Amino acid sequence: MSTNSIAGHSVVTKVRSKEKADKIKEAYPDLGKDKLDFAIVEDIAKENAFDKAVISDPPFEAVLHTRARFTSEPPIFRRHATFCYVGRLNG
Repeated sequence: MSTNSIAGHSVVTKVRSKEKADKIKEAYPDLGKDKLDFAIVEDIAKENAFDKAVISDPPFEAVLHTRARFTSEPPIFRRHATFCYVGRLNG
């Protein structure tokens, strides 16, 4: 993400932990909470995991969804594929 890519917009991004949000904040110290904020969703496979993450006041103008990284190693692929599939059903 570049600061130019969010020019004129505010961004709320989903992370799995406060620690991850803090790490991203450190990488973009020039962006305040009014420009870059976070929704913490620890387990995307939980039912209704994204319910609070998509509520905003004022409402969001747009929501972008990007794909998760995958590997082709069979045991890891199965775990990630299941996790992402269940997460997608809840998103």
